[in-house]
Amino acid sequence: MIIEFDRNDKRIMVSHTKVWEQGKTEEKEAAKKDAVSENEKTKKAVKNVQSKVEKPTLGDLGALAELKEKMKKAEEGESESAE
Repeated sequence: MIIEFDRNDKRIMVSHTKVWEQGKTEEKEAAKKDAVSENEKTKKAVKNVQSKVEKPTLGDLGALAELKEKMKKAEEGESESAE
């Protein structure tokens, strides 16, 4: 990698370690971008699943309680008829 170029002094400064360091930083940046994109994909997938899941409401809970009571009464009626 060229660090300095001076036409007047006819001098060019080159560094091999800068190339190596630049490669490392590019790898780190690529890893960060991959992690960020993976996080975004995960967040989108979670939102998608959550939007598809039905959430119980207070009305649903009341209906479920009534259904439970009916089932208990039906079980009690079956146990009495079996005896």
